Order: sequence, then structure tokens, then C-alpha cells
Amino acid sequence: MEAGPTKTWHSDTYPSIDPTRPSLSLAKKTVVITGGGSGIGLAIALSCAKAGASHIALLGRRKHILDQGKAEIAAAAPSVHVHCVQADISSAKEIDNAFHHIKNTVGPVDILVNNAAYFAGASNTLTVSPEDWFSAFDVNVKGSLLTAQAFLDVASPNPTIANISTAIAHLSPVYFPGFSAYSSSKLAATQMFAYLQHERPDAHIVSIHPGRVITEMSAKVGRVAGKAEVIDTPELPGDFTVWALSDEARFLKGKLVWANWDVDELKAQKDDIANGNWLTISIQGWPFQEPTKRL
Repeated sequence: MEAGPTKTWHSDTYPSIDPTRPSLSLAKKTVVITGGGSGIGLAIALSCAKAGASHIALLGRRKHILDQGKAEIAAAAPSVHVHCVQADISSAKEIDNAFHHIKNTVGPVDILVNNAAYFAGASNTLTVSPEDWFSAFDVNVKGSLLTAQAFLDVASPNPTIANISTAIAHLSPVYFPGFSAYSSSKLAATQMFAYLQHERPDAHIVSIHPGRVITEMSAKVGRVAGKAEVIDTPELPGDFTVWALSDEARFLKGKLVWANWDVDELKAQKDDIANGNWLTISIQGWPFQEPTKRL
């Protein structure tokens, strides 16, 4: 399958993003993953554990989900220190307390994976209540902003952020019925992180579409295991995210990428990607330049 900037399309992990590769090592790093107890967040946590992260903090609202995730990581990588921290990312007090607790426990935080998201289920924009529609913004936008601010307040020098976005936020003019609030809020969050990259040039921030993975959220739109459609493995976004956090992917600073794209083909185009407007949200076919004359 050919799509996007690479001819090769991946639905599963592959050697170039193997988190056990020495060049992808997260040794001596502390990683915080919101929504890290299940689904894509847990897959990323497992990949970070394979990459040798010293500390992984799983942050979420449900203690039993966090505990289950911790147990799974401990079974796969017993040497990794896993911390469970309960917090609602849409609460400034809770998220701020959570990050200061992590810093007081293990020291400055090196990496944030902004993964937690909210999708209530498909709804029609014409009939949904404004309160229900805007609830997606409370988590996906406000929560992402509060999380980024709290992280940067306790972060080590040259911090790294992986923002887990979604193709639905930018696949215009493709229409996904019922996704108005989710698509709009995830687009806003992705643009917010693009601004944050300009405001914190010392940071490395990349937004990632994780692919189509069976999760608790995907079940709300009928995407469940066993259906005929092509589904990506959770290991793909897990391992891809570790690669995106590495020095190999520094050319993706401030960019939006898909986990399905081949990293070797991306690296072959790194100068064009780093120095141009590729992989950013913009109007297609219009290379904007500042006007020389204003009326």
C-alpha cells in the first residue's frame, strides 16, 4: 500500500523500530504516559520498558486499570520501575499534583506521552447538546494543555513530548459520521502542540497518528477484534513512538506523522521534512508567504 510520504505501509512492528535497538535506548530516562494503563498507552509503555526506561509513570483516572497495566509491564520488564498515579488530566490541581509527586519521587521527568483522550461515541452535530459536544474539548484540548504545562514545569533540560493524535483530525475532505467533537478537539490539540514547539524550541515535540488499533475507545464505533477490516497491532504505535522519541527522529521536530509510515524512507527525506512545511497542518496547494504590500 502506498500512502503519504513513504511507499511502504506498516500494520505491525518491524526491525527498524525495534525498541531493543541500542540507538533507541531510553536508559536512565523517566517517561510519563497519560492514559497509560490500557490500549495504545499501555502498548507505548511496554515499548518504553523494552527500550530500557528507568522509570515509567502511568497516569490515569482508574486505579484498577493502572494496576493492571503495571502488572503487565512488570511481567515483561521486571527491572523497570513502574509508578501508578491517579489524576484527571482536565483538573489543573490533580495534574499539577501528579507531576510534582512524580518529580519528588524519581526526579525530573524526561519524556511525556500525551495519550489520554475522550470519545463519548458517535453523535450528530445538529442534535447533540453543546455540553456533550464540548466535553471532548475538556479532555482532549484543555487536558492536553494542562498536562503539557505541568510536565514542562518539572521536566529535565531538552524535554521530549509525543502527542498521540489521530488521522480523523486532518484527513479533510474525508467525512467520518459522528466524529465532529472528537475530530475538532484532536485537531485543536495537535495545533496547540505545534504552537508549543515554537514557544519551546529546546523541546522535541512530535504528534503521531497511531494507526487503527483495537481499543476500548474503538469499540464505541464498532471496531472490534475479528472484523474483516485491516487493523494495526498495538505494537506498531508502541514501537513507533519509541523511535519518534529518539535522536534518529529529531528531524520530525514539530511535525505530524503516521505510525504506518516507514521510518527508513522518512529518514531518507529528513532534510526536506525538517526544512519545509511537510507534515504540518495547512491549506493544500498554497505555500503561504508574507505579503510584501498590505492594504
